[in-house]
Amino acid sequence: MSYLTLLTELAKSRSKKRRPSLPEVSSLAVVNTDLTPRGSVLAGGELWNAEAVRGERIKTHTSVRIVGFRDHLLLVQDKT
Repeated sequence: MSYLTLLTELAKSRSKKRRPSLPEVSSLAVVNTDLTPRGSVLAGGELWNAEAVRGERIKTHTSVRIVGFRDHLLLVQDKT
């Protein structure tokens, strides 16, 4: 395979849009913006909108467990 062919194939693979997959229920995520009770979390390498199921405030960088989904939200609770 020539260098030019390799570069072309690499560019094609990077340009393909990847569809994010839903994270598994009971998997862990990290709070990206404070959940008050809504904010965002990083789960499976993707940024997701999330809501704390108990309505509590969860601070940035806290590990949370995904407990379900509603509409376009991940439902999470503090891991502890």
